[in-house]
Formats: sequence, C-alpha cells, structure tokens
Amino acid sequence: MLVWITLFDERVIVDLTVDLGWSPRAAGRRLADAVRGALGAAPRQDGC
Repeated sequence: MLVWITLFDERVIVDLTVDLGWSPRAAGRRLADAVRGALGAAPRQDGC
C-alpha cells in the first residue's frame, strides 16, 4: 500500500512541498528513495 500511495497519490507530493516546505525535486528524491527501499533496492550512491 505504501508503494501505491507514494507512486500514485499526488496529495503526498503537495503535502511534502506545502506542509514541509520541500522543493519538488527534494520531495521527488525522497519519495523515490522510499520506493526503492520498499522494493529492496540499494540506496543511490550519488550523494543527493
């Protein structure tokens, strides 16, 4: 369910950008990291 919400619920992105003040890029990177983690992928190594 978490992966579904992270990928397909645009309210998550609005909440992160509006309520937490994250930039769209920062929100996207954090959501992508959450999905990668949920799918068992290794963390990105690009330092971002």
